[in-house]
Amino acid sequence: GLNVEAFEEQTRQGLDKANEGYRLGAHFIASGRSPHAGREGDIREELIARFQTKSQTAYGDYAYVDLSNLDLSGIDLTGAYLEYADLTNTNLSNASLSKAILTHAIVRNTVFTNTNLTGANLGAIHFIGARFSNADLTGATLGKSIIENTRFEQCRLAAKSDMFLETEFRNAQFIESDLSKSVFIDADISQCDFSGSNLNETSFLNPVME
Repeated sequence: GLNVEAFEEQTRQGLDKANEGYRLGAHFIASGRSPHAGREGDIREELIARFQTKSQTAYGDYAYVDLSNLDLSGIDLTGAYLEYADLTNTNLSNASLSKAILTHAIVRNTVFTNTNLTGANLGAIHFIGARFSNADLTGATLGKSIIENTRFEQCRLAAKSDMFLETEFRNAQFIESDLSKSVFIDADISQCDFSGSNLNETSFLNPVME
C-alpha cells in the first residue's frame, strides 16, 4: 500500500524546494498583493502576542503587515515571509531572519544589530537610514535594491557573487565589513565608504567611482 509517511515527506521536500526557489527569485517579481487583505492588523497583534509569550514566530507569513516602531529584538523570524512589511523604526537586534523573504519591505531607520540574515532575500528594497552592525548577511541577496544613507559596520557580506546584482548605492557605508569575493557590476559607488573593509578578491566591473 501507499506509505503515507514517505508521501508526506516527499510533499514536504517538494514544498521546501518550491519555497527555496521563491526565496531565491522573489526580488524579480515586480509587484504583488496582500495574501491576507484586511487581516494585516490582526496578524500584527498576533505576532506581538506570540513574541511576548515566546511562542513560535518562525516561518510565519507577515507579508504586508505593519511592524513599524516595534522593538522585536531577539525575535525568531527564520524563514518568515515579510514581503512589503513595514519595518520603519523597527528594532531587529539579535533577531534571526535567516532565509526570510523581505523583498519590497519598507526599511527606514531599521536596526539590525547582531542580526542573523544568512540566506535572506533583501532584494528590491529601498533601504533608507538602516543600520547593520555585526550582522551576518552571508548568502543574502541585495539585488535590485537601493541602499541609501545606510551603514554596514563589522558585517559579513562575503563570497556571494550576485549579492549586489543591479543594486544602487547612495551614500552606503561599509565599515570594517567583510566584502571579500563580492562582485560589483556597473555600480555607481561614488558616495560609498569602504573604510577598514576587506575587499580581497572583490571585483568592480565598469564602476562609477567619482
